[in-house]
Amino acid sequence: MDGIAAWLQPLDLLSLECDGLSRAVVTLLRREGIEHRLCVGALTVTPAGTIDPHFWVELACGAVCDYRARMWLGNIPAVPHGVFLPDDTCQYSMRGQIDGTLQPAVFHALTGMELASYPAYVPGHPMEP
Repeated sequence: MDGIAAWLQPLDLLSLECDGLSRAVVTLLRREGIEHRLCVGALTVTPAGTIDPHFWVELACGAVCDYRARMWLGNIPAVPHGVFLPDDTCQYSMRGQIDGTLQPAVFHALTGMELASYPAYVPGHPMEP
């Protein structure tokens, strides 16, 4: 998971909320052929509270990509951030999933980056999916 987290890290610097950032993430994952799903629902973190609606990405290995929970629940250690395996303190409640893949022009408009220029993902960490 560390490799995917490092690869996606530049997206964390963008001024996007959970829906736009999650769509950028799934666009890159789809381009690289990495199995995933874009989820829509709610996130409850004990003791920080609940975000509803919320968007996040789940990888086939069970890891979650969520770079915006702290935007709404606070920048505290209890609130997950990045690519991680959820624990008992955070409950993701999915109500649905969407494709969310962006066309290259929309990816550029949201991120300021050319989709074709974003570095390719190179697996190599033993825990990678």
